[in-house]
Amino acid sequence: MVLTVGFRPMVLTVGFRPSGLYLICGFLCLFHWKYFGLLFIVLYLNFQSMAKILLTDFVAAIAGKVNGTVYQKGRYSYIRRTKPIPSNPQTVRQQERRSIFGALSQAWRNLSESQRDGWRDLAETFGFVPIFGVSKQQTGNTLYVALNSNLFSIGESFIDNAPKPPTVPAILSLSYDTLSNSAMKLDASFASSPGDRVPTGFTLLLYATPSISAGINAPGASRFRVIGSLPESTVTSAEDILPAYQSVFSAPVTGERVFLRAALISSSTGVSGVPFQTDDIVS
Repeated sequence: MVLTVGFRPMVLTVGFRPSGLYLICGFLCLFHWKYFGLLFIVLYLNFQSMAKILLTDFVAAIAGKVNGTVYQKGRYSYIRRTKPIPSNPQTVRQQERRSIFGALSQAWRNLSESQRDGWRDLAETFGFVPIFGVSKQQTGNTLYVALNSNLFSIGESFIDNAPKPPTVPAILSLSYDTLSNSAMKLDASFASSPGDRVPTGFTLLLYATPSISAGINAPGASRFRVIGSLPESTVTSAEDILPAYQSVFSAPVTGERVFLRAALISSSTGVSGVPFQTDDIVS
C-alpha cells in the first residue's frame, strides 16, 4: 500500500504493510492527541469490507493493494474495498493482446544498446499521469511497447528505432451522427483537416463501451474496448462503424447509452493525440 503524507510545504510518499501503519500512527500519537483519530481510522478500515476515506492535511492520498484490500480514488472520494478476483475469460482478443505484449517485451531485449538509448532519450519527452495525478516520466521500454501497441491496433508494422515525434492534430469535435441498432455513424472535425476527414498521416483509433444504463455518466476505463480504426482521408460521417462495434459487442440496445472514445494515432510512429470522448442514447 502507498500512503501520501503531506507536511506543508512538502509531500512524502511512503510504502509499508498495515503493521507498519499502526506503528507510525502510534508514534505520532506520542506527539499530539489529534493523531489518535488517524489511528482509529486505520483500525476501523482494517475491519471493514467497504468504506469511504476522508483525507486531511496529514493524509493527502492513499492507493494500492494490501492483502485482500484495495485502496483507490473514486469519483468523489477515496474508497476502500475488497480486492476482487480478476476476470480472465481468455478470449481470442485477450490472448492476442498478451501475445503482442510478450513479443514486444522480447523485441526490446533484442534491440541494440544504441537503439534502446534512442528510446530512453525519447522517453524523456513523454510523461504519464499515475494514480496520484503527478506527471511522471516514461521509461524507454514502456514507451517502446506503448507506441508499437498503438501501431498494432491500427494495423501498422512495428518500429525498432525511436521516431521523431510528430505534431498530432487535435480532435475538435466528436459526436454521433447516427446511433441505433441498425447503424452507427460519427460526426467529427479535426484541426488542419477539412470537414470531417481523418488527417493525412494519421489513423483514428476507436474505443467503445457496450450498451450500459442510460443513467451512467462516467464509465470506468475498463469498460472501453478497441473496436476498430478509420484510416487517413476517411470521411467519418460516411462510415458505418456498427459492423466493427458488433465484432466486439452485441448490437446496441435501444434506450441504453453507448460511450465512444477516439484518438488520432500517427500511422508511422504510433504517437497518440489527446483522446476525445462522446456518448449518446441508442434510438
